[in-house]
Amino acid sequence: MGYGGVSVLATITGLARSTIRRGQLELASGALIPGRIRCVGGGRKKAQCHKQKSNKTDAKDAEHILEIVRAYKLAGNTLPEVNVPCVQQRDDQEIVRTRHDMSSKQTRFKAQIKTLLKRNGVTAPAELGAGWTKKWRAFLDRLSSGKELRLGARLALKLLLMQLDNAIEVIAACDEAISKLGRTQRHQKQVKALTAMAGVGVFTALTFLTEMGDLKRFKNRRQVGSYAGLAPTSHESGNITDRKGHITRQGPSRLRRVLCQAVWARVRSDPNERACR
Repeated sequence: MGYGGVSVLATITGLARSTIRRGQLELASGALIPGRIRCVGGGRKKAQCHKQKSNKTDAKDAEHILEIVRAYKLAGNTLPEVNVPCVQQRDDQEIVRTRHDMSSKQTRFKAQIKTLLKRNGVTAPAELGAGWTKKWRAFLDRLSSGKELRLGARLALKLLLMQLDNAIEVIAACDEAISKLGRTQRHQKQVKALTAMAGVGVFTALTFLTEMGDLKRFKNRRQVGSYAGLAPTSHESGNITDRKGHITRQGPSRLRRVLCQAVWARVRSDPNERACR
């Protein structure tokens, strides 16, 4: 196992060093241990995960990190690298992430308005449809200033409409800033290449570019999928070597969200893609 290997294995598995050494001796002897049965997939211990929030302190976190670093150094391994976005990338992320946040707030305000109407037994006329059209908004404005709702409900609806209007204004300002960002020299070429694909707009392209960062650090597309959290999880043990689960969902969720929307937009606009679905 090499010098320091026991410490590394103890840190990863959470087993005592003495237990690992005893297992080494048993494996080296080649003798069958009486009364011990090894079931397929059994006898394993999950990797140690530092999630004891009720017993968490800075001193214990520092000690935990020190043990990991010590194990790596004793084994002669190199510590894994962590990508730190540059100042410019973090600055570009600000406007794109603000646009994502405001879009989520807009959706939440709309849901709250519909819930408020449902609580108060208000049903919109069928001719208004299900979308947020101008007629639908005029209907809400009449409710907020009319007598159909009680005072508290009217005030709550009016405040929600004010927040919704503010969110729409901020989204429009963000879209303008994102459009300008896409025309800058550092993004123009890549944005043009991405938006050439059906279903991909400037917002989706810049979300991908700002969240992924320097694409040269990825050796292949498998690493890109893994970073974005689109790689399948694996649940393999013993003789079962091909058991895949749902995607890992690691990395930024906003990236997966826009990629999913781009795929659906492409499916709707491309007959060939619809046929493959």
